[in-house]
Amino acid sequence: MLYLPPSFQREWSWIPIGAVGFFLVCYISGAYLYPGGAKFNPASLGFSLIDNYWCDLFDSPTYGGQDNPARPVALVGISVLSIGLMVLWWKLPAYFGSARRGKALAIRSMGVLGAGLLPLVASPFHDSIINGTSLLLSGAILLTLGILRQQGKQQALYLGVAMMALVGINLLVWKTGVGLLYLPLLQKISFGFFLLWVILVAQLTQKP
Repeated sequence: MLYLPPSFQREWSWIPIGAVGFFLVCYISGAYLYPGGAKFNPASLGFSLIDNYWCDLFDSPTYGGQDNPARPVALVGISVLSIGLMVLWWKLPAYFGSARRGKALAIRSMGVLGAGLLPLVASPFHDSIINGTSLLLSGAILLTLGILRQQGKQQALYLGVAMMALVGINLLVWKTGVGLLYLPLLQKISFGFFLLWVILVAQLTQKP
């Protein structure tokens, strides 16, 4: 397993945290620029937290048939977030010094690959990429939660469990169609939990 000196870890731990902050700025800016249109309400104006999925910011044209000036901003945001998450997943096995080599390799491989695929949600293969990244990142997160439990990192563990429960509810709604009208809002809440968890775990790696 790759060893990173404590000073290196502390310095690089701010990259995923900064990437989350940058993504949020781009997300808010994109929402402001979004002209309107949602899957269930094509004639809507602006970006709705209740009606629009965050992936709607990548659409061109929008559901309302308009050009979408938010797309470039959203693409930059998700690309920077992808890089930050790749750094996080590359670093985590070095922080979890007690993890077995196989588990560390699985966390790093699934995390880096899943994070690296994120910008492709803006491609025509959106659904396949969502499925793939969800599977890869969920695997990396579940393995990480197991190590957090072993190391007694209760705050990060409980937040991660809540996050994964929300992800499961998202998947259930998406696959069954039950409560589908509420899925855009549920998606944002779940993604918010994920970003908070990323910040918390990244802060853990600042400690030598």
